[in-house]
Amino acid sequence: MKERLSVMMLAARGTVYKVILLIAVTGIVQAGLFYWWMMRSISPDDIWLVNLESGMTDSHVVFAAAISFVILCAILSLNGCSFGSKAIYTFRRLSVSQKEVLCCWAVYNTLAVLLFWMSQILIMLGLCGMYKAVAPILCEQSGVPASNLPFGPQTVYIAFYRHKYLHSLMPMAEISRWIRNVILLGSLGICTATFSNSVRKGKKGIAIFVLVTVTLGMFCASVGMFEVDIVSGLIALGAGVGSGAIALGGVEDEAYI
Repeated sequence: MKERLSVMMLAARGTVYKVILLIAVTGIVQAGLFYWWMMRSISPDDIWLVNLESGMTDSHVVFAAAISFVILCAILSLNGCSFGSKAIYTFRRLSVSQKEVLCCWAVYNTLAVLLFWMSQILIMLGLCGMYKAVAPILCEQSGVPASNLPFGPQTVYIAFYRHKYLHSLMPMAEISRWIRNVILLGSLGICTATFSNSVRKGKKGIAIFVLVTVTLGMFCASVGMFEVDIVSGLIALGAGVGSGAIALGGVEDEAYI
């Protein structure tokens, strides 16, 4: 067990600070975009348009998350494309097989994607809190009664049901979306790990490109779109299982020599 943890720590050494920095920068950018949207949208004529759901769309915070997601996948995929002498020495010292290294890399990458997912939920909740706290102040500065703001006790709860991105991040009671997200999570961890494994062997890893494209195109879906969950989940499952099986079949269950 200690040997596997050491391998995961080696995987984390090359990316953990980059992932944390990416999450922090993403949160700052999204907060800035959302605040700018409130600044330019609150006016006596358009106050009825200034609701939480439109803010999540019109402020382009979802677009910022998509860019960060692509960068995250690139960071994880490129990690381990070549092992230096220190890494090889560590593997030899720990007597871990090549298959074990691949599996540990996949587990770590899955945890990194999970961290990004959870951070986005927290950031979106933070933006909801910003709307509740800052929008009334901006209303007063614009000469608009804060009571005109479409915000009530259930606004955040309703937004996470009706807005595609918010609902897909935290699907509430929609079981099919939770299952799809878990499949995406595991498949992303596997495909990013198998990409670096393929590069080390001079091969091309295309599964991660397919999976990133599917995630960008099909992650956001309205409540009740069961068919989207099925299609995207099956594609993700195929990409993850397929690339994992091919990668494990192409490496020997032997220690590094």
